[in-house]
Amino acid sequence: MEYTLTAGLYDCITLRVATKFFNTKEGATASTENLALVGALLLTMVTITGSSEVGDKIFFVDEQTAESVYVGLSFLAQSGFFLSTIASSAALIFSSFCDTDEEFIAFLSELGYLWKITLGTFLYGFFAWIFATFWLLISLLGPLVACLLAFPPLSILGVTLFGFVHSTQTISRIRAHLSGERMTSLMADPPEDAAPETAPAPAPASALES
Repeated sequence: MEYTLTAGLYDCITLRVATKFFNTKEGATASTENLALVGALLLTMVTITGSSEVGDKIFFVDEQTAESVYVGLSFLAQSGFFLSTIASSAALIFSSFCDTDEEFIAFLSELGYLWKITLGTFLYGFFAWIFATFWLLISLLGPLVACLLAFPPLSILGVTLFGFVHSTQTISRIRAHLSGERMTSLMADPPEDAAPETAPAPAPASALES
């Protein structure tokens, strides 16, 4: 069955992609460390501030409401990055106790939700941070100017998110294709250690004469 973009999007939304491609402990550790590092760096960029940051250019809400929305979004971003860092730390610490890839895969089958929490909290913190930054930009420059300035980076972000889903689809399709080729090769080529069929040994001449 062909793995489609819709299937890739489903795996991303349900966070199955968090553990879908882990085959070795080394690969899973490297991926988790990178996500933890990015989450920790973004955590340092988020602050919960009030009236000193938010402007008064949002005409459809009053200034106090604008401040409350910004503080709420900043809190969601900060808590998301913080929880992602904690969950990734727990995943890395306990996976380090696994000595072999087989032990790690068995551990992952039971504790895969730690990796899903890591990715899920990172994503909601990331989007909350984007909305908070955009809301702050609107309050300082007004909706029209803010939208014009935000359009190029948001477009690039959209392409990047599409690449995330597309990568999930592509890697799944490649693995399915290679797995099918290996299966076909095994079915076509008999195992080398199989004993060849031999013809029965001829009866001894003495037996024929009698």
